[in-house]
Amino acid sequence: MKSLSKISRTKISQTKISRTFIFSIMFCLISFTAQAEPKTFQGLPITTTSQQAFDYFVIAQTLLDQGKTVESQKLFKKALDHDPGFTSAWLGFASAASSAKEYQQGVNRAELNIKKSSKSEKIQHKIAETFLNNDLESRVKLTKQLAESYPNSPRAWLIKGNALGNINNQTEQRKSYTKSIQLDKNFAPAYTQMGFSYIFNRPV
Repeated sequence: MKSLSKISRTKISQTKISRTFIFSIMFCLISFTAQAEPKTFQGLPITTTSQQAFDYFVIAQTLLDQGKTVESQKLFKKALDHDPGFTSAWLGFASAASSAKEYQQGVNRAELNIKKSSKSEKIQHKIAETFLNNDLESRVKLTKQLAESYPNSPRAWLIKGNALGNINNQTEQRKSYTKSIQLDKNFAPAYTQMGFSYIFNRPV
């Protein structure tokens, strides 16, 4: 009887250990999946597993939207210190560039990790490349694709509006900015660009 009792206790103990082991594996898998999922910024998925890199990126992009290119690029660099393969940060670095060479560097570095990037980053990278050869037609098509792929992203509509302004289509440009504002009434860049559209172009 004693031996049977010991066997029963052993089986119970082994069962508890097995359950603990399984739960530990499940927890690790869930945590890994959560970390691997792309973060979202203003409705656009961006790929980084570093929270510090993401935080620096958000502040840098906000400064860039305000026209503070020097300050923003410093913070894009800090984001890249935490995640050297952060595609969106490299594209931000390029947008804040003070020279054509620096812009090219940012676009080229973004391309190195493009296969692991989100769809939105891949489209934005292609958009960035159009500034290297001044391909306005492709730029407009790509920005339309971005807005169609992410219709609830105020930034996607902002990017589309900016491209439409490049081809002097102010009517559609302002519609894009209006859509951006409708999606987020606190999205300052859309108001700024709408203002520039009316200041520098004849109202239509």
